[in-house]
Amino acid sequence: LQALLRQAKEGEPDSASLSVVARKGFVEALEARLASFIGEGARDQLLMGIGAHRPVVGRDAAVVEFFLVEDPVPVYHCFVVTDDALRLVSLGDAANIDHAIRQLRSRILEDAPRADDPNSVCWRRARFLAKRLLEPILPWIPNGAQLYVVPDGALFTLPFDLLPLEDGSLAIDRWTITHLWNGGELSTFSVFFGSLPAPEKAVVISAPNLGAGNPSAESRFTELPFAEREGGSVAEKIGATHISGTAATKSAVASCSGAEILHFATHSFYVPRRREGDSDTAESAGTLLFRMRAPLEDAMDRTGIALTGADAELNAPTAASEGILFASEVIDFDLRSTDLVVLSSCQSGLGDLRPGDGIQGLRRAFRAAGARSVVSSLWKVPDAATADLMVGFYDRLLAEVPRGQALREAKLELRKRFPADPLFWAGFVLDGVDGPLFRFNPARGLTVGTM
Repeated sequence: LQALLRQAKEGEPDSASLSVVARKGFVEALEARLASFIGEGARDQLLMGIGAHRPVVGRDAAVVEFFLVEDPVPVYHCFVVTDDALRLVSLGDAANIDHAIRQLRSRILEDAPRADDPNSVCWRRARFLAKRLLEPILPWIPNGAQLYVVPDGALFTLPFDLLPLEDGSLAIDRWTITHLWNGGELSTFSVFFGSLPAPEKAVVISAPNLGAGNPSAESRFTELPFAEREGGSVAEKIGATHISGTAATKSAVASCSGAEILHFATHSFYVPRRREGDSDTAESAGTLLFRMRAPLEDAMDRTGIALTGADAELNAPTAASEGILFASEVIDFDLRSTDLVVLSSCQSGLGDLRPGDGIQGLRRAFRAAGARSVVSSLWKVPDAATADLMVGFYDRLLAEVPRGQALREAKLELRKRFPADPLFWAGFVLDGVDGPLFRFNPARGLTVGTM
């Protein structure tokens, strides 16, 4: 890297050094990713040979930041940060990896793998992805580690938990995996600016009256018979205000901005963008709402949460869209006092993929609004299994288990019931802070500023 930087920065090379020009984009991408870990100032010092700082990573933890580079074709690389070193690893052609991710997701959603068929398409693709993405970095990630993953491109849609390792175990058996938006998140520190009121009471929004205002709607969201049960159970456990039925409106949600925990048990959706000349997807060719939203440029206007009256919006969208809370509206919330957002709904973790700039959708919107961590789903999750997963997740949170570990343990418990089918347990991911709930922190009641 140092040699390439020196050559690429000396000006236009002669014809004998054209390879340097071809690598210039790669070098610039490395510089940008390095800055995300250690800050631009420290990055500049490193490139001048003065010294560097890495994120504070414990001995039993590692950060893996994946990134996509045109080199000259798209190639995935990653930085691996441990307590003693920062390493750069090349992982291979991005087109093959992205194709395998699409096939894996398709097989999980459409063709459940059988327990007696380890060579199904699903598990073959999973093994291919593990070989490309995990095996090259295994020497530096200890067993039982807290693994912080910073995805890029299609990797945002990959549930790393289900990737199989050579000893027959899965990644979830070996590590607790938490997603970050960039490696530098672990380098932040908190400063207390005074003793201000604690966050407001937790809020659970579940089973809204989707058909309100148009009970005979032609297009309807499917029923979620376990959403009300999930919402009631979670609200009782965490001592939350429970908003359900006709009360679960957009205005009610907007009034909960200061809640300590926000839990949604309802439908959510993501509509891929349709440009002129593009063929329709299942979503963009669906309801009137989805057809109208598909051409919009901003992904935040194409992903949302269904609330009371959502069925009417599917058939006759209004400018206000009172039955749908869009990600573009979530961004305007003030969630700086919100410790945890749980989007217990379908496809809440999906969005537009922008290499180098993350994924644009609900999970990004809630974090951008200030939430310390977000749990979201990567596909259409089964209703009953999701309710059980969430109850197990909160049982552990209330026992002061760190939230990353709590989600992992709840998944492992559910996996015992569905050992061959990751559809039921692997779809949820955690972004952001992975420690215990802040309500158990002695500093609760203080406003925390991240710098």
